[in-house]
Amino acid sequence: MFFNAGKRCTVCPEGWLLFNLKCYFFSADTLSWSSSRDMCNSIGGRLVIIRSKEEQEFLLNTISNKEAADKSYWIGLTDQVTEGQFIWVDGTPSCWSFSTKPSFNAGRNFLVLYWKPQVFLTGL
Repeated sequence: MFFNAGKRCTVCPEGWLLFNLKCYFFSADTLSWSSSRDMCNSIGGRLVIIRSKEEQEFLLNTISNKEAADKSYWIGLTDQVTEGQFIWVDGTPSCWSFSTKPSFNAGRNFLVLYWKPQVFLTGL
């Protein structure tokens, strides 16, 4: 899931969704986080950086309405640089906290936004 980096839109390309003057694309491709990031960058976007509760709700509502059985999407949040310290792909620190403690496998440095009603991210 990514959006057009830093651009304000009133009309989005075909297959993209408009929310608060940003265009969002929900890819059905199964890629690694790094490959997803690179694909986003190659078309002028980036993995999504969630800046508000409204944006988070838009994303969760959108993926809850997807018909695919797998409703998970990479977001632009990683602790690849320093384990346990999540930052966004633009380098800004995350202020997110979790309603349930995430369980990460060793070597997992990226987050996925997925539809599961009992899990919410807070701190936005």
